[in-house]
Amino acid sequence: MDHDHGPVFVSYRHSDGTEHAGAVTSVLRASGLSVWLDRYAMLVGSFRYRMDEALQSGPSAGVLIATPEVTLSQAIQTVEFPTLARLARDNGMLVGVVTTARRDDGSVDEQATASLYGEVEGFDLAGHKQYAADRADDLRALARDLVVDRMRALRHETDRSVLRIDVATRNQPSESDRTAAHLDVRLDINGDGELPSPAGLARFAAAAPTLTEAFVISGANAVEFSGNGHVSFCLALGALLPRSRCSSMTFVDAKGKSWTSRAIALEHRPEPLVKLADIPEAVIVPEATRVLAHIDVLATGHAPAAVERLAADPAGWRAAYMIAPSNPGSLVPPQDAEAWANDICAHLVTAMSQAKVHELHLTYSGPAALATLIGRNLSGFSVTAYEAFDRFNPDNARYVPTVRFRIGGAVTQISALDPQGAVI
Repeated sequence: MDHDHGPVFVSYRHSDGTEHAGAVTSVLRASGLSVWLDRYAMLVGSFRYRMDEALQSGPSAGVLIATPEVTLSQAIQTVEFPTLARLARDNGMLVGVVTTARRDDGSVDEQATASLYGEVEGFDLAGHKQYAADRADDLRALARDLVVDRMRALRHETDRSVLRIDVATRNQPSESDRTAAHLDVRLDINGDGELPSPAGLARFAAAAPTLTEAFVISGANAVEFSGNGHVSFCLALGALLPRSRCSSMTFVDAKGKSWTSRAIALEHRPEPLVKLADIPEAVIVPEATRVLAHIDVLATGHAPAAVERLAADPAGWRAAYMIAPSNPGSLVPPQDAEAWANDICAHLVTAMSQAKVHELHLTYSGPAALATLIGRNLSGFSVTAYEAFDRFNPDNARYVPTVRFRIGGAVTQISALDPQGAVI
């Protein structure tokens, strides 16, 4: 049984624990942990057989959602809890307890929580760390503890090697939505998926310190991302890990091609791959404290109406630029990703230096893999990243702010934004 790579098994009572189980699942998935939850993982067949199959197939950890009505569930009392307790006792598997039981002073009541379950010889539920079901900080602490436990278990694979993280911002929740990566970051989807979920991005932002800590604990000196994601998310993803520890960053795209950045070189190339030009429609205000930059490295072209609308924002910009290939129609070869990312960022650094401001508003049209490598290079700026909405409709195309990040110190600060640009 491959417990170290398995999903987290969530045990809960449908009648009064479904909402809590959903909240726990979303936080765990945003932190890189796949989840086994019966409402989307149960296949046709005997309920008890399928539940037992899931528990014996190799969960990496367990979470008990302790609500009053778990006492009425035969499956929890006779299958789920005893199996998780034995795995914790015999194999050292971590079992987290999310509880609604409180004392009069508002603290978690460990004894009252333990009384909801039966007894398993050699297992003391009251002695386990417990987390309040209605406290977001407690759920994040649970996710952090489970991620740290996984990284310690997997350090023999990652020490002085590569930490593999698969990402997705458009996938429906599923137990099978996991890979052979060490972590699988999954964000809630939003509508038809054209824009990233604000709630999902907020959970990712909250999980950022945990993901950075996971990289440090893993002992890795390089990271390999894979999967798919909105480009604004990928820009923030690249900024996640400290450059002082992460000597190499790779993104493996859907075709299996590797986009890699090792060096951080922000000097202009003798023959630049990209060029910088003013956006003619921009409202320029000398007193403005922000710069707009649109990066367009797709041969199909950018969304001109969306760029024009953003550039024409009456609040104005100190400067507004388009960054595009020096040779129109050029495609970015994956093997040249580092050169393209560095050349793009060299132009951004020059533009920000000339403007003498630190607030960069960034729109991007290009491969998501390259966006991750660009994000890695944007140290020292407060970056607001945008996502294109309805880009092929000239009457409605626009760029929507979704995430803000700033690389600085040991941990990158990430914030999710609402469509008006306010921090969620």
